[in-house]
Amino acid sequence: MEWTAEAQENNGVLRVKLSLTHEELAQLIGCSRESVSRSLGEFRRQRLLELNGSTLLVHNKAALESLAAISSESAEAVTLTPRVVRRT
Repeated sequence: MEWTAEAQENNGVLRVKLSLTHEELAQLIGCSRESVSRSLGEFRRQRLLELNGSTLLVHNKAALESLAAISSESAEAVTLTPRVVRRT
């Protein structure tokens, strides 16, 4: 989350200007726009972050970093785990 280094902080909330659409975010990370929208909605429900227009408010940076680490570890495990093919 290096991009939060330039964020403004106020009462523990990071405020970042984000000039990307959901579609552009999806293209950057290799998923669908719908997945980005669903994830942002879920993060909002969990009170981790919210997107108001072009302003991203990060309420819980530590929790987001933890989620990112877990996702990264899961992706590596899937990539590194050989697939077992069962024949019937």
